[in-house]
Amino acid sequence: MEEIVKQVHALAATADEKSHRKLVDTFRQLLYLIERPEDTAHRLMFTHQQLAVARVAQNSKLIEVLVKNERVPMTAEQVAKETGISLLLTERLLRFMGANGMATETSDGKYAASKNTEALDIPGIRAGVGFGMNIVSPGAQALPAFLQRTGYRNPDSIHNCPWYPEHNKDLNVMQYLFSDATVLQEFNGWMQHQRLNSSTWMDVYPLDDSSSPQQDFFVDIGGGVGHMCVALKERFPKLSGRVVLQDLPGTIDNLSPGQPFAPIAHNYFEEQPVKRAKYYYFRNIMHNLTGESCQKVLAQTKAAMSPDSKILVDDIVVPTQGAHWRTVELDILMMNVLGAIERTEEQWHKLFSGVGLKIAKTYIYDDVQADAVMEVVSV
Repeated sequence: MEEIVKQVHALAATADEKSHRKLVDTFRQLLYLIERPEDTAHRLMFTHQQLAVARVAQNSKLIEVLVKNERVPMTAEQVAKETGISLLLTERLLRFMGANGMATETSDGKYAASKNTEALDIPGIRAGVGFGMNIVSPGAQALPAFLQRTGYRNPDSIHNCPWYPEHNKDLNVMQYLFSDATVLQEFNGWMQHQRLNSSTWMDVYPLDDSSSPQQDFFVDIGGGVGHMCVALKERFPKLSGRVVLQDLPGTIDNLSPGQPFAPIAHNYFEEQPVKRAKYYYFRNIMHNLTGESCQKVLAQTKAAMSPDSKILVDDIVVPTQGAHWRTVELDILMMNVLGAIERTEEQWHKLFSGVGLKIAKTYIYDDVQADAVMEVVSV
């Protein structure tokens, strides 16, 4: 067994990104294969405690203290003194962390930071744990009762999904995000972290960067604070047409000056003010919306298009077979908190055809999570 462990460590140490993902997925499936019924029950019953303890360890500075000590083992007494956590609670938290891969427990009963402890101290990962506690976990907890009450009908709107009636009687998930600055900051932090060093649609899509200065070149609709606009300008610094960022006033009004794009406050359910642009771009917008809402947005965009305009929809295209666990996790999250869906290619075709559009071609740039950019044109 020790030899097998050594071989796995060697594989992990030399694996590139694709091989590493394959290694993780293989051992994940292996775990399911060798589990006995009691193992399966324990995994399902207690996994949520890992998220909760990670959150506590971050909030209480326990993670920070372990990481600051640079993998030098510490006693529970030392950790308790530096964090201000009671000794008994410190011992219980460290014991749990050591048993669940969040810290290293040494043979003499001390604890040290591991690579996973250090990961939990990364700002983007810290934000992801917060997002899990604030959004993912409440939505999942509400799912069984919601479906039982509705006779197991598919949630179909942001006002008819597990989150809305079960978690908060007054605020849907988007209203909740914007009602709490910390929750919104953690959400944005996690979204930004996921995109670090990852592939993008620009790696696979044959962008035609020829345009006249008079034509708006690229409109990022619902583009947040403009990360994609900046990335586009960096990739294609000689673009002559205007690059436009559109989002709600609360986002646009808080942008710092001197951005390399033109910011415009816009609600995508309303008339598109930028006419005849070369590209209209949506990144992870449609998966937040029901089919009816998507078609309202697309109709407003189509009305602004010229004959040679294209819509680029950057979203997940779910395989009908063998979908990756990350993809289906996101699908259930969309269902739980937004009453929305991650769509298969057939579902995308149906969505676009309902407003006189069609997919010209689909370009997949992440074959694990099934991220793709769809070039959509008028029929």
